[in-house]
Amino acid sequence: MERLACWVLLFVILGALPGCGRPEHTRHNHDAQIAVRLPEVVGVPAPGQSLSLEAALSGARALLAESRRSGDLRLLGRARGLLEPWWADPAPSRELRVVRAWILQSHHRFDEALHDLAAVLDEAPHHAEARLGRAMIHRARGALASGRRDCQQTYRAVAPLVTATCLGSIDALTDRAGAARARLERLLAQIEDADDPAVGWALSVAAELARQTGDEAAAAVHLQQLEVIAPGSLQLQIDLAEHLLDTGSYQAVVDRFSGRQPAPLLLRRAIARRALHAPAWRDDASRLMSTLDAGSDPVSFPRIRARAELHLFDSPAAALALALESWRQHREPRDARLVLEAALASGRPEAGADVLAWIRHTGYADVRLTPLLDSLAASA
Repeated sequence: MERLACWVLLFVILGALPGCGRPEHTRHNHDAQIAVRLPEVVGVPAPGQSLSLEAALSGARALLAESRRSGDLRLLGRARGLLEPWWADPAPSRELRVVRAWILQSHHRFDEALHDLAAVLDEAPHHAEARLGRAMIHRARGALASGRRDCQQTYRAVAPLVTATCLGSIDALTDRAGAARARLERLLAQIEDADDPAVGWALSVAAELARQTGDEAAAAVHLQQLEVIAPGSLQLQIDLAEHLLDTGSYQAVVDRFSGRQPAPLLLRRAIARRALHAPAWRDDASRLMSTLDAGSDPVSFPRIRARAELHLFDSPAAALALALESWRQHREPRDARLVLEAALASGRPEAGADVLAWIRHTGYADVRLTPLLDSLAASA
């Protein structure tokens, strides 16, 4: 979910959706220590000052946006800290529930996030931000019909591009992907304001839809356009690295992502260097595992370890166990691909059964999976 949630959260936080209420309660913020050695973020109140809930929510949104942009999950803790005086409020405002839900879903506490969003939508059925947030959680959990219904119900409150992007992110996992791509690219061609926050999310979804159909050239164009809008986004850098790896542009990965990098990019650089038979891949791999073991990287999910075990350490059995763990958390195409790769490499094609059942159920089609599916069929 992280990839799409990144863009939808940036979209709603950047003010493209109408806000909720503006409560006036004021309590003292005791979150002075949590800000130590963390990046300064514009719009965040100074530690120790008295805050209204309105100011705390505004600061929390700024921290969430920066966390999604940079991948620094420490900022989620700081956002949580700003809201601490109100976190357990027995009668939270809609705005508090929505921001709290974003924080909860960032920690994969989906049930709690859904509870907050359901409460908001019970009171305000056309609350677009709550609808979008719930749609993305449904998507991550594989509840595609529920996610699609939430996307459809945003049309009264948001621009057509927003609803189309939401639907496109859901339809990408079904047999509607081709129609979703055409609809989204048609709307993007009509956009005159490239600074519209919705454009970044739309370009991200359009790029993924293009890659699904094997149109890497179109995906590259969308990613280049996205780079103009959000040049510092970690998720964009990950998407670019994946595009370069899948097109065999290994040297470009090494050149573009030189120097110190977070674990997701360090992983991809190590894979590229190994493909080039460059000895430095071992240094990258060692740094990667040290980073993950220390827990200091913002995206230390099982998926990263699984890919390292499979593509760097030639341990397909360990990779498969981790890939299946990640698959249980996120019903995402990249997790499906990783499970199938590890299942084949470990000589256990039956371990991909749940992924195959998901593909049959959803109608998901992706040219990147075709060779894997053919190999699985041949091994049956």
